[in-house]
Amino acid sequence: DAYNSLERGNTQVFTLSVLLSSLLIYNSPGVPKREDLNKMTFIAKLANSIRSKTDRNLNGNEVKQIAPGFFWLLRDALLKPTDRSGQPCHFRDFLLEKVLSKDDNDVWGGVDTIRFKVAHILQYFFTDFDAEMIPPPSTSSEVMENIEDPKYKDKISPDFIQQVEYVRTKIFEKCKPKRGYTAGSLVNGIYLAGMLQMYVDALNS
Repeated sequence: DAYNSLERGNTQVFTLSVLLSSLLIYNSPGVPKREDLNKMTFIAKLANSIRSKTDRNLNGNEVKQIAPGFFWLLRDALLKPTDRSGQPCHFRDFLLEKVLSKDDNDVWGGVDTIRFKVAHILQYFFTDFDAEMIPPPSTSSEVMENIEDPKYKDKISPDFIQQVEYVRTKIFEKCKPKRGYTAGSLVNGIYLAGMLQMYVDALNS
């Protein structure tokens, strides 16, 4: 969230992150549900916000070209993910099948609803979409309240430590150079500095 927690500020921060980064990590607590997408209005406004903050009238394919990878990190999550048939699955597949897609029993309310737009953008613009979960460090409130105290280090869950290391390694493997507007192009330091100045000026105008 933006420092002032206003919707406009959240949209600006999210837009700037998408325009400048090669990997966007979206950190959220617990396991999301379909109705939680209604709170992500800043994502629903992404395409229009990008067009208004650049000097280019970008089409959908151009937005996809510059979009970073989207890595949804679910922290303090305990759910064992399953697919629609009830079989164990990866968290990425769980989100795509049970959160970001419509089933026969769910009423989205039309293509103009916030959650429909959020689901569409996450699947359409972010071609490199992935997700992982990290369990809570402990189920003990005493440990959680003193998590930074070295005396409690050996009380932290081994599953938490193992998963943090796994996610950390995966994130580093996903880090790639930022893509430019044209297919196959990459952003260098000078290009990135110019982009940053242009976007910040647009955000402040």
